[in-house]
Amino acid sequence: MFGIATPFVDKFLAMSESAVMFYLGFPTAKALAKVLLQTTPNTVQNGVENRLREIQQDPNILNVDRVHFWQTTYGKCVGTIEIRVRPEADEQATLQLVYQKLEGLTSSDLNSDENNSSELTCKLIYPASYPEGSRQEVAAPSDFGMEYTEETLKTKDGVNLKSYIILQSDTEQAKRAPTILYFHANAGNMGHRLPIAKVLYDRFNCNVVMLSYRGYGKSDGTPNEKGLKIDAQSTPLVAYGQSIGGAVAIDLVSRNEDSFSGLIVENTFLSLPKLIPSVMPFLKHFTFLCHQQWPSEKSIQRIVKTPILFLAGAKDELVPPSHMVKLNELSESRAEKSWCVFPNGMHNDTCMQPGYFTAIREFLGSQILKSEGIAGYEAQAASSPPSPANEKKTLDESYVDGQLVDKNNDRSYQLVSGVVDDKGLSHSFQVEEVQLEEE
Repeated sequence: MFGIATPFVDKFLAMSESAVMFYLGFPTAKALAKVLLQTTPNTVQNGVENRLREIQQDPNILNVDRVHFWQTTYGKCVGTIEIRVRPEADEQATLQLVYQKLEGLTSSDLNSDENNSSELTCKLIYPASYPEGSRQEVAAPSDFGMEYTEETLKTKDGVNLKSYIILQSDTEQAKRAPTILYFHANAGNMGHRLPIAKVLYDRFNCNVVMLSYRGYGKSDGTPNEKGLKIDAQSTPLVAYGQSIGGAVAIDLVSRNEDSFSGLIVENTFLSLPKLIPSVMPFLKHFTFLCHQQWPSEKSIQRIVKTPILFLAGAKDELVPPSHMVKLNELSESRAEKSWCVFPNGMHNDTCMQPGYFTAIREFLGSQILKSEGIAGYEAQAASSPPSPANEKKTLDESYVDGQLVDKNNDRSYQLVSGVVDDKGLSHSFQVEEVQLEEE
């Protein structure tokens, strides 16, 4: 909408709008940089278009569309690309090719413009931060072969929340199985995380309860810290949270520790004010404007007896990995703590790393069920989760790291959020944070 704006005006408006959004209280800092100025530098546009033409020529690709790029603060660009793969294609190999093509958008490809001399970095992030239609289109567990009931929960402040209750079909098994209360990250909705729920349900025989926060999916209201804390006051479960969901889970367990048997947190932060300098350095002196606190560094110290599993991506580009390290150090839990680092894990794709679900299985088996009741679980001598190198990979399994295999129709689903349509064909990718020259 500001296509004719100069780079200086772009930056000024972006900074101003970000400051206003912080004051109004957006739930996470990352959201602020994605709704600003719709201007695409020629160097980025040309490089992306060239690569998309190459991808489109692949016989396994049906089409490439929905390409949007926005220039944000300090010349960064974000964008979303949708790829549709032919049903008969080798989906995993095709998506890997797409990854390699987009990953190749480096300075050697884009620096041909004489006005652009900075090093450019292209990162492929799973999933897209804002899948189109997330507030209207919410996938159902039945789309992934799981029976469920949908409940509307009314909070004490009058907001209606949607939830999925996914119980094991065998009543006796459902009574014995661990129940996972899953808190998703800041982007998308609970339907986007159903591939993860499917692993917990099919592979580990867990019950899964998924809650759509206020302002997410089809739930009422507007997201805010106080509201999300109210939303989480529900039932005794193993709390499992990713990103902002990790902050929700930590807060919930810290207030209701007697009701929980375990806590799993992935790529979450010490507090939002401490996250701001990493996400938006130019606002580091204005963190007092951020009314959303989520002080996980304090809350986690109130958890003294609940087993905790920390899942950390060493290449997290949004939350500095040091935040997870510090949370682990601050934890006062006298129960078992498990720490698992994934060397190649980024903020949104840590769940796709080898060993991820093995770590969860080991934690549930050794800490929650004492090595009983989880399908396929075998006690191991090592107290820590196995290294990614030891992760078994076989297409005979219903789950392979990074991929779900539906044996009924031999279709594979990438384990990402908000990207698989009802036929399992559509996948969204995000090219994020292309560093441009500052003027």
